[in-house]
Amino acid sequence: MSANPTSPGPEATAAASTAPVDSSNKRGRRRRLIGVSTKMYFSASRTEAFTRSVVELLSSPTDTLTLGDDDVDIFIIPDFVTLTSVISIIRSAPEGSVARRIRVGAQDCYSEDFGAYTGEVSPAVLAEVGVEFVELGHAERKRLGVVRNGMVPVICVGEMRKDGGIEGAVGRW
Repeated sequence: MSANPTSPGPEATAAASTAPVDSSNKRGRRRRLIGVSTKMYFSASRTEAFTRSVVELLSSPTDTLTLGDDDVDIFIIPDFVTLTSVISIIRSAPEGSVARRIRVGAQDCYSEDFGAYTGEVSPAVLAEVGVEFVELGHAERKRLGVVRNGMVPVICVGEMRKDGGIEGAVGRW
């Protein structure tokens, strides 16, 4: 683990993509998506310190940054324990700063919104507190649970009947 509490170190999972998070940018191009999932490498205090350092960096005058307003979505996906404190730290950034555009994600959620599902996390509650992304289909869970027991994991994209069937679903990915 990295000694610097504000640096994620190599343990955290960084992600970059050209996912169409919001295709309404001015040039009609796909938006770039860049961020980090801290998994469970950080303590609560380290996650909050890391978030504060990112907010401070992205609260600098925009002329020192190379992030175009319309081209990049930035995200942080902390553990569940620090989710609401990370959201609060981001919301405390100066109005109009790039830091206010940081989006927050969750590391997983259950398929049901509410019910007697002890230990599960409701997607409705995640949305209520301000979560915009959710990591699903974790490779390590497939490997640890399925492969360990001699099975082959199958990744299901799903059939979107009203959106052009399986071809429409696969075309989006």
